[in-house]
Amino acid sequence: MKPEFLESAEFYNRRYHNFSSRVILPMSLLLVFLLGFAVFAEKEMSLSTRATVEPSRIIVNIQSTSNQRIVGNYLEENKLVKQGDLLVQYQQGAEAVQVEAYASQLEMLKDQKSS
Repeated sequence: MKPEFLESAEFYNRRYHNFSSRVILPMSLLLVFLLGFAVFAEKEMSLSTRATVEPSRIIVNIQSTSNQRIVGNYLEENKLVKQGDLLVQYQQGAEAVQVEAYASQLEMLKDQKSS
């Protein structure tokens, strides 16, 4: 073997096989990775508590979209409602006038369409 190769191998061993390259450098790289992960990772927070939801104010005035008089109001607080249950009953009679008006409008439109 040539002596110059031995010198470079010895230099290499001293340069890269010491305490700094075996312990401190990997630990510092790990620390940099963990700090980067802590900064850029998405954090998920979940809180669990016992609470109640209360309105800020109670709305008393309930308005109907119909102009008819309400005969029966079967709405109750905390009542379980199923599909088909009667909640509000309107006065009968005004619908008949509306049905006649719509029927006459429909006949008039059919006459206009056929002409």
